[in-house]
Amino acid sequence: PHRELERKETETQLQRAVAGLPEKQRAVFVLRYYEELSYEEISTILKTSVGGLKANYFHALRKIREALRHEVQRTQT
Repeated sequence: PHRELERKETETQLQRAVAGLPEKQRAVFVLRYYEELSYEEISTILKTSVGGLKANYFHALRKIREALRHEVQRTQT
């Protein structure tokens, strides 16, 4: 039960972090992480370059990590 609660809490924190991303970064993250699409597939859907997508995904991951780190620090105090 305790692990399930932690998993749900982590998922909620991740969802909040994703919701806080700029629209384009959020779209790339959702398509890549949750939908597990390739960069080429996402490129076709969003009509943008693979290089641009990779940059957006990198920045999205960085922002999500930072948001989750802040969330952990907030809950530990």
